Amino acid sequence: MEKKFDLDKIGKRMPYNVPDGFFDTIEANILKETTEKERQKPNRRRARLIAIRAVIAVAACVAFLFVFNTYMKTSVTDNVEMSDIDYAFSNLSTDDQAYLVDMYQNDIFINETIN
Repeated sequence: MEKKFDLDKIGKRMPYNVPDGFFDTIEANILKETTEKERQKPNRRRARLIAIRAVIAVAACVAFLFVFNTYMKTSVTDNVEMSDIDYAFSNLSTDDQAYLVDMYQNDIFINETIN
């Protein structure tokens, strides 16, 4: 089943044809389009709109960070006192209290030792 493949037997026929000077015309058209675009001046009105949008975006980011930072400073955990936690714990049933104490004592993250 061993057959040798000979490229000389296939021939060098081209399956497609292009008109004479086709590639030269394409090259000339591409060069013409690219040089015309380089010569065009940027639209000043469009540049101003882009600059204004950028300034608005930066201002929005700064405002968001300011509001977010203010919110984080006055979070809910700052207003909770230990007496509130003790009061909530005392309102639990004895089984729930024992369960919470057991979970706290067996928590691997709280009781983790650094080696």
